[in-house]
Amino acid sequence: MNSIIYMHTVELYPQLQRLMKRGGFASKSAAKVNEIMGRIYLENPFHGVNTTNHGESRIDHCIKYQLFDGYRLITIKNKKVCLFAFAGSHDECDRWIKKKSGLSLIKNKDNEYDLILRSKDATIKTKRIQTKTDFSNSNLIDRLDKPYRNKFLKLLSGPEAMEFSRLTTQAQDKDILEIASTLADPQDAALLFDVAAMLREGNIEGTLNRLDLHFGDAKCLDSLSDEEVLEIQDGRTVKRLEIGSPEYFAWLEHYIKSSNYQDWMLFMHPTQEKVAHAEYEGPAKLSGVSGSGKTCVVVMRAIYLAKKNPSLPILIATLNKSLAQLINNLLNYACPDTEIRAKIHCSSFFSLCQKQLRKYDPKNEKLFDEVTWKTHEHVDEVWREFYRCELNNNSADVLLPLHKTLNKQGINAEEYLRQEFDWVRSAVADRNDYYKIKRKGRAIPFVETQRAMILDGLAAWEEKMSEIGVIDPVGLAAELSKYASRIQPLFSSILVDEVQDFGTLELSLLNRLVAPGKNDFFVAGDMAQHILPKHQSFKEAGINIPGGRSITFTKNYRNSREILKAAYEVFIHNLDSEIITDGDIELLDPKYANFSTPLPSVLQAESLEEEIAFSLSVAKQHLIENSTQKACIAIVGYSQYEISKLANQAGIQTLDGSAGLLDDNIFFSDLDQTKGYEFDFMCILNCSQEVLPNPTAPHDEYFRDACRFYVAMTRAKSELYLSYTGHPSSWLTNDSCKTFFDFLRWDDLFDFSLEHLIGAPRKLPRNINNPNKNILSYTGPQFIRTSLARGMSLELQNKIEELVDGAGLSRGWERIRWKTVKDAYDDVKAHPHAKTLFGPKTWVEFVDCIEQKVIGLQSRNEDRYEDAI
Repeated sequence: MNSIIYMHTVELYPQLQRLMKRGGFASKSAAKVNEIMGRIYLENPFHGVNTTNHGESRIDHCIKYQLFDGYRLITIKNKKVCLFAFAGSHDECDRWIKKKSGLSLIKNKDNEYDLILRSKDATIKTKRIQTKTDFSNSNLIDRLDKPYRNKFLKLLSGPEAMEFSRLTTQAQDKDILEIASTLADPQDAALLFDVAAMLREGNIEGTLNRLDLHFGDAKCLDSLSDEEVLEIQDGRTVKRLEIGSPEYFAWLEHYIKSSNYQDWMLFMHPTQEKVAHAEYEGPAKLSGVSGSGKTCVVVMRAIYLAKKNPSLPILIATLNKSLAQLINNLLNYACPDTEIRAKIHCSSFFSLCQKQLRKYDPKNEKLFDEVTWKTHEHVDEVWREFYRCELNNNSADVLLPLHKTLNKQGINAEEYLRQEFDWVRSAVADRNDYYKIKRKGRAIPFVETQRAMILDGLAAWEEKMSEIGVIDPVGLAAELSKYASRIQPLFSSILVDEVQDFGTLELSLLNRLVAPGKNDFFVAGDMAQHILPKHQSFKEAGINIPGGRSITFTKNYRNSREILKAAYEVFIHNLDSEIITDGDIELLDPKYANFSTPLPSVLQAESLEEEIAFSLSVAKQHLIENSTQKACIAIVGYSQYEISKLANQAGIQTLDGSAGLLDDNIFFSDLDQTKGYEFDFMCILNCSQEVLPNPTAPHDEYFRDACRFYVAMTRAKSELYLSYTGHPSSWLTNDSCKTFFDFLRWDDLFDFSLEHLIGAPRKLPRNINNPNKNILSYTGPQFIRTSLARGMSLELQNKIEELVDGAGLSRGWERIRWKTVKDAYDDVKAHPHAKTLFGPKTWVEFVDCIEQKVIGLQSRNEDRYEDAI
């Protein structure tokens, strides 16, 4: 058995992919490297492979092997370690070595293998490391954390420290060398140059490794004994090759022959791998910041558990349909063993409930969907039809007193009460418990009589859904809870991704599907992405997670420092509610990734239609230049259903679970559905002052919009554009956040093609069954339920409900009740008695409302939709 440890750099496999795609000698060379790595169990896996004629002095212990037609394999052999570092054409290898001049394999302070760049002699160009600026604009010293900054500056004299502190990311080599030349010790001069050069290109981790090496916290392999070398663990940049594992090399061959977004999403840091392969005596919880690899851990842990116990199935559950589809794609990619893959089930909670209900209530199978089988209406349309009492169904009238109270406060009562229905059903199985429960996450207090109205309205809504053949996601969980006592364990382990979206009832149902025991329940989430109005308590769901089984990830790997900094600052500075901290998932402060990009841009357009046209044009141009990358255009203020109608007309995919990332390169979405994904190019539209945050939500629940916005911003890996019409959101322009963005106009930077003027999404019609109905022909109760009555005084709402009753009544020649809003408006304008009936102040408010809101819309022929205000 060969005692040498064989390693590979994380950049090797993507490079082998690129070679395989080229075909010819490049493809043959990639296959040859894979063949060599497959023989590492032999005494000499390189047998029959010749070294190049010329040695390599720019990297210590470097050995180059000839492949085919000038292609090379670069290795580094040191002590008992052989590192497969890079493969490519002669020119590619020469460029790689030039860029990696001074490369060394080290043991870092965490006892992991790592790579470091170190100048041999800073005064000689060929013997110092080569870096470039990352084009950001900051002082180099500010990129170091305070402890490292202080230790480093202590090595310098006062004047030298002052000069170094003035260096920016635009510094040239000569500027750095001018300071380094003042140091007497060549090693100190090389250290100063290396620190400045790596900070200039944004390589913070490389800088810290270089400082650790200088201060003795990291070690070169040359200084370690054989036993010490054997004890080093895999690191972030270097990983061990598995000897004698045919499954591994089958996976590697599959990897090399493909090139997909899954490669990036499935890359695991040793810290993540440790959690994925850990053994837990019961339920465990992973709290992680955005981009910390939670989904990757969930996927790889499921595969690990399935291999460990292949006789029992594993379940991965998530609330989001599109995320479930993404995870299924990742599982297919990461687990080529079809028998093991068949043991892992991944499902949205909606689909899981549907499947269970078909077993317990097969007669009502057609009822368990979001689109009614009778009329093909979406549940959003059915809700509006119910809430606004269309089709002579007045069962929602019980909610009208609450509606008017919320209207007075400027709150979108239709949306808020629908959210309250979700909250109730996520919190309690016994509805009577709602009367006394503390409503965590809800800002508007409801007394007992109001809660009774809500329960009556909820019962009417559930009856409506049952009658018409449709159900909403939370309603499906409530329906399944009726059979909770009959649910039996079906899985040996359940893993939940984005657990912050699950309510107590949903978690309790999941808990019934798994047999209690070792590794039974694993959840992953991020409280900063908590966007749904639900009650959540692990304890009440019967899930006990002690502190010893709670893990946190604070390191972000996805986003550039500039993107994450901007997203986090907007999120944290606009989080003026303490509600979000009252949960089972921690709110974590992220540690930034090891790369930089220009600041995110905030761009102005003349209309939302223009915003869409610009973003489509730029995204398509970006993808022409980067054909394997992915782009997402998310729109603030619209539901996924409303956005999908526009996307379908334009032939663009939406992130609604009907298509996956493999199906296209550009996607439309609302903010919620972007969760779990990551995109090279991300554009968020409609970030306007009157839209973000939602002005019709309670101020103390703005945190939910802050979470949504944070989720969408942190989908971007390297390019983030925020767009607005009119004035930008105050969240972007306040003093705490505006320095993290560049504010420009779209047309100062880009042009758009006329073919990309596809229009803009629209809100649902005010009246689902009669969308062309004139607003002025509405009755009083109908009018009060539209957005036009939002902010109206309670006195005027009561008068409109009472006097514009839809029937009308006359006393002599004078009308004292009216059929329509128009009839009432005409009389109030013309007759003193009508003014008297409305009241001295109320009639003025009524006339102003009609003239300012309604008549203006009609003159522009924009009165059909709720976004036309």
